[in-house]
Amino acid sequence: MTRLITALLTLALTCTTSLIAAEQKPGTQIATRLTVSVGDDADRKDVEVRYLQFLPEDYKSDGEAKPVLLFLHGSGERGSDIELVKKWGPPRIADKQKGFPFIVISPQCPSDRVWDTRELLPLVEHTCKTLNADSDRVYVTGLSMGGYGTWELIAAAPKRFAAGMPLCGRGEPATAAMLIHTPIHAVIGGQDRQTTNDSVREIAAAVKAAGGKNIKVTLHEDLGHNVWSRTYENPETWKWLLSHKRSAK
Repeated sequence: MTRLITALLTLALTCTTSLIAAEQKPGTQIATRLTVSVGDDADRKDVEVRYLQFLPEDYKSDGEAKPVLLFLHGSGERGSDIELVKKWGPPRIADKQKGFPFIVISPQCPSDRVWDTRELLPLVEHTCKTLNADSDRVYVTGLSMGGYGTWELIAAAPKRFAAGMPLCGRGEPATAAMLIHTPIHAVIGGQDRQTTNDSVREIAAAVKAAGGKNIKVTLHEDLGHNVWSRTYENPETWKWLLSHKRSAK
């Protein structure tokens, strides 16, 4: 009975979120939320994920399916003020460019926490299920803490993403075997912390050693930790992501 009630509540919450999305006008970015269940049966809990959702101006529910871009912000944008998420990257661009070609999903991490893949993956699947989204063109990018989250998310779902771009974020070389299926472009700054840059180079080398053939690292010698302003302002960034499509489900 308890499981049945939980299932019904989850369905109701999902339907509520879908209704909000259905009422969203193309070319706009709105704040919305989704309740997901995390943990095993013995320690399961419901968690509310708050996020910004952008639909490109040419989005149509019965038209061409649009690519999805998941953006993970850095530690400075954590909290409960969803407007902070617009400070950098895709949600900032989407606020100014109605023709930005992605469905952009930008969750906000609560204060004093880091990204949790158990919350992010259901958000991705919810987006693909409720919107006219191309499930084979789903991308993830993030900066600093979000860069770490990008590595972690790709490793948690090895064949989910068409491509990923972690910026100035450390990775775990132990997860290298789980990263070989996804094209990855990591970006670092020459004036950033040496430990961060060494970590990125180490995980890239580990991925190549494990058989990964589509991973590269770009170093901006003149930049410090903030490599994201230049990267996200460069049209080639979006061309690189869109040049990839998931080939195996």
